Amino acid sequence: MSGDSICSLFSAGWKLYLWKRCPIMNSRCYLEPPKKQLKENVMKKDDRSSIQKLILALEAAAQEIRILEAQGKKALFSDDDKEAYTRKLNEKAFLLMDLPEMAAPFLEKMERDAARDIRFVLNDFARRAGQAMELSSLFYLSALLYPDDYREGDKNDLEKFIGSLKETYPTEGAL
Repeated sequence: MSGDSICSLFSAGWKLYLWKRCPIMNSRCYLEPPKKQLKENVMKKDDRSSIQKLILALEAAAQEIRILEAQGKKALFSDDDKEAYTRKLNEKAFLLMDLPEMAAPFLEKMERDAARDIRFVLNDFARRAGQAMELSSLFYLSALLYPDDYREGDKNDLEKFIGSLKETYPTEGAL
């Protein structure tokens, strides 16, 4: 399989795109919402509330990651403080590693297949962050969540994932 090929997995109406290689080969991935499902996406009220709360929690984590990255860049480029930069990148990695645990209470209340698919993506974010921590690579830590073709101002992988959840589970009123 070439490095640019796309592998698709299908499960419960979700289409999972994996960049570069299949999941067994440590690929980068995110969930893309289905273009059209065979059945109406009917969710129980508890499921809808749980997914909305999960989206809010993931948005807060994504915002915190952007703040940590900005603080790290300022520390490195303005203050010439490599240690502060390293601390901020480590905080980012720890936050990513905590995503599955943070999401667990919301996923427990969701439909099993949807929860499994979401858990897969969050575990992948955590796995890659753990690998970056093991390697102690500043480059790898800084590149977490960013595909090779990322341009400043684009959404990172976590933000794209949140967008796909919002598309798949549109909000219908307040929580």
